[in-house]
Amino acid sequence: MDYNYVRMRNALKAGDKDSAEHYRRLFEKRRYKKEDTKGLNILLVILSVFAVALGIYSVILMNQPRESNEPQPTETAVPEQEYEDIGELPIVGTSQAPATEAPAAQ
Repeated sequence: MDYNYVRMRNALKAGDKDSAEHYRRLFEKRRYKKEDTKGLNILLVILSVFAVALGIYSVILMNQPRESNEPQPTETAVPEQEYEDIGELPIVGTSQAPATEAPAAQ
């Protein structure tokens, strides 16, 4: 219940018509003010729904793998260095037997 309505009702019970008329005007003015905000409430709801939808879209977009337009590094991007051929190196700790011979069975 509106406070101005209560004050208007109490003024009418007390017989004060001037105060009752004043509070009646305040009560009606406030009542119209509440009805005028209906459009703003609808606008706020629409903007809130839009913000939530945009947030959900951004979360979905962030979780998808991206295809990059940047060139990927390749193995040929670094120039190859020329190395000197040093021939075959001996393996330390092995016998000098050729690799084609099988070890003798015992």
